[in-house]
Amino acid sequence: MLDFIANFSLKQLLTPLVLLWLLVFLQLWHSYRQQQSWPRLSLLLWLCFSASSCKPLIDQLALPLEQSYPAFNQPQLQHKVQHILVLGCSHSNQSALPLTSQLAPCSLARITEGVRLWRQQPTALLHFSGHLAATQQQHSEIARQFAVAMGVPAAQIVLHPAPGNTRQEAQALTAAIGQDSAVVVTSAMHLPRAMRWFAYYGRPKGDSFYAAPTQHSTASREPAPYQLKDWLPSLMALEALYYLQYEYAALLQQQWQLLTDAPGAAAGD
Repeated sequence: MLDFIANFSLKQLLTPLVLLWLLVFLQLWHSYRQQQSWPRLSLLLWLCFSASSCKPLIDQLALPLEQSYPAFNQPQLQHKVQHILVLGCSHSNQSALPLTSQLAPCSLARITEGVRLWRQQPTALLHFSGHLAATQQQHSEIARQFAVAMGVPAAQIVLHPAPGNTRQEAQALTAAIGQDSAVVVTSAMHLPRAMRWFAYYGRPKGDSFYAAPTQHSTASREPAPYQLKDWLPSLMALEALYYLQYEYAALLQQQWQLLTDAPGAAAGD
């Protein structure tokens, strides 16, 4: 028991989520001891909250999405890709911030991976897409500025500021690159849905699109050696759960669209 306690620091035990979890547990225990009528409902809520904020459980739900594609490795290909397509995510309106702080973590990971791949293949064109209605600057322009700051020549960058969702990005980018080969860069959870849209709009050349996952929420493709602290409620697990439920719901929506929509439609995500 002492070893168990020693594995947790006071900082970890005093996080808001852990305190809330403990308060709910104590209330549930008190209700049980007093033989009140609502312990079963409280227990169910407590179990749901525990599961939704527990990293090992969230990781298991995320693995089917994040294991869909391995990390992209240009040297393993027999030919060079001609385009690197970096899908948009989000950024801040605070122009006084440095570029690294203006970009949301998802955008920072995607653009950085795109620049890394471009350095492996500097003759390729680096494409940035995405439109955010509530921002003062175009998302693709912020991405361009960051890439230029990282050493990419402006002449090697192509912007696609109009697309407002994944489907529109796939439609616009496949039309722009023709029959050339390309690598698609986006978050690992988002990649299965994105690649289905690129295959849908990519015509016979669907096998010329290569996937480059980034921003993984799970640390490894192998079962993680979890520590005791990983089983505590975590805000990071709750955040991953948000993206997880969004992607699974979007995959269901996508499946319906693929069955019912004409290829030219691009209203949905």
